[in-house]
Amino acid sequence: MRFAIIGAGMAGILAAIKLREAGHTNITIYEKASRIGGTWRENRYPGLTCDVPSQMYQFGFAPKPDWSRVWATGPEIQRYHRDVVDRLGLAAKIQCNTEVLAAEYDEAEDGTGTWTLTLSTGATMVADFVLCATGVLENPAIPDIPGLAEFDGPVVHTARWDDSLVTTGKKIAVIGTGSSGIQSIPLIAQQAAQLTVFQRTPNYSIPAGNGPVAAERKAPLEADRDAYRLAAKWSRAGVPSTPTQVYGRYSTPEVQAERFEAAWQTGELIPILGVFADQILFPDSNAIVAEMVREKIRAVVNDPQTAERLCPRDHAFGT
Repeated sequence: MRFAIIGAGMAGILAAIKLREAGHTNITIYEKASRIGGTWRENRYPGLTCDVPSQMYQFGFAPKPDWSRVWATGPEIQRYHRDVVDRLGLAAKIQCNTEVLAAEYDEAEDGTGTWTLTLSTGATMVADFVLCATGVLENPAIPDIPGLAEFDGPVVHTARWDDSLVTTGKKIAVIGTGSSGIQSIPLIAQQAAQLTVFQRTPNYSIPAGNGPVAAERKAPLEADRDAYRLAAKWSRAGVPSTPTQVYGRYSTPEVQAERFEAAWQTGELIPILGVFADQILFPDSNAIVAEMVREKIRAVVNDPQTAERLCPRDHAFGT
């Protein structure tokens, strides 16, 4: 059997490894860029980190016990991908600078068929199976802002970051406070002479508290890796955790505040999304958590009117 995989990001690498484990050898990964990495190759903006704890953001067949941070940075994740490809001898299966322009299925009379791929190199390739590992974060959304094309200064998108861009001492405008905006703004602010942030819709966010991985955090994984990964598999979000049975709508204000603060201090998604067992089910319970997050915003923004404009109100927390 001949297998063609489109994309050399995490999914493409995983597909090739699993096919090889199943005994297949005729495997080719087509990557239109000059190197592997998928979304972690394209996204290189300052402050880029993963939102999954680093000890869980890895292939099961290629463990990495020495992540430097609780939330792995983009460059470290890219190094991990390259190391996996090199260690497992996958480089020879990857054709970089080769985009798949078209795929045509040819069905035979007996119901079988093959795929003919047209490549950007001018060549064609015939495969029995085509696996699309193209991801969902490939094409950036460029805002349709009148006059943007005529702006004299550099314009960059976080998903197409220009590594030669100089931000030190510059006047910079950032449009948007989604994940990439929230991550990049603090670092850009440290370098820029002036930073202006344009926000259409306020978003909920919590301080990540990123730092070295503590020994007690590594302990469960080091003690029994298989059990830890099995617990992650059957968890709600791929990270081992014990769901609470405490309902926000039936708790006292003291219990509500205590549970919220404990979750907030972890700087992690799973605890803050699970302060109460009912916060994703019932609006009144979710509103308790949402208001506590808004109180955190008010506590650090001096101007009350600005603080209120930064408080999300049009969507539930965790959605």
